Amino acid sequence: RASMLASLDKATRLAEQYVRNRISGQNDFFGFDATSPVDDQAGGESSEFVLVNAWSKEKCLQGEKETLGVYLNGHPIDRYLEELQSFITTRLNDIQPGSTRVAGYINRIRTRPWSRGKMAELTIDDRTAHQLVRVFPEQFEQYRNLVVKDNLIIVCGDVEQDDYAVSGLSIKAKNIYSLEQYRNEFSKLLLTVNTNQSVNGLVPELKSNLGEFLRGPTPVILEYCNGTASCRLNLGDEWRVDARNELIQKLRACLGENNVRLIYQ
Repeated sequence: RASMLASLDKATRLAEQYVRNRISGQNDFFGFDATSPVDDQAGGESSEFVLVNAWSKEKCLQGEKETLGVYLNGHPIDRYLEELQSFITTRLNDIQPGSTRVAGYINRIRTRPWSRGKMAELTIDDRTAHQLVRVFPEQFEQYRNLVVKDNLIIVCGDVEQDDYAVSGLSIKAKNIYSLEQYRNEFSKLLLTVNTNQSVNGLVPELKSNLGEFLRGPTPVILEYCNGTASCRLNLGDEWRVDARNELIQKLRACLGENNVRLIYQ
C-alpha cells in the first residue's frame, strides 16, 4: 500500500505520457512502442514502483479516518490502552454521574459564545463510545492548545445529567491533559534490564537514548534482574526525562516491549 501510494505521482505522469504518445503516434527509431518502460539513463523515467517502508498501524488508521471518516481496522487508542487503564476510572460506555477521569480522541469540536467568553463542546471517542465533553470558558482558555481534532486527551471532570446529549450525560471538564503531559506529571519510568542484556553493549545505548530527553520531570527507575534476584535503583534528578512517545518507542526497541513501563501514582 505504501509503495503504491508513493508511486502514484510517477504512475500519473507515465499515464499522461502514454496518452500523449498514442495521440501523436510516436514510436522510437526501431519501431518499438515508446510507452514501454523508460530507461532512466536515457533521460526518461522508470516505471518501477518506488520502494518505501511499510506504513505503521497508526498511519494506516489515520489514513482511513482522513479518507473515510471512520476507523476500519482498529482504533489508535489500542496502542495506549494498557497504559491508560492504569489511571482512567472508566471507559466512555460505562460513565456514570460523578467525578471521572477518561481518555479519548477528539472526534468533533464546536465552539460558541458563553457569558464569560467562548466555550467548546467536544465529542471524544475511545472505541467503546462517543461522549460529549463541555469545556467552559476558563478551562477552554487554559487548554485550547490541546483542543485539536484527532488529539488524544485525558479529561478529569464531572459527569452530569444532560438532556441535550445523545447519551443523556455529558462531562464538565475541569482539567485536560495530553498523554505525554499526564505521564510527566503523574508517572515514573521503570526500565528492566537482565544480565544477558547488560553484557551486550546495552548500557551505552540506553544512556544515549535517555540522554536525548534529559532535564524533564519524569523520574527513572532501573530494575536489574540476574535470574535469581532483582533490585531497583532510583536514578538521580539529573536523569529525569521528558516521557515523550519517541523516548518510549526507542527504549522499547532497545530493552523489549515488556521491559519499559510507566508506573502511575
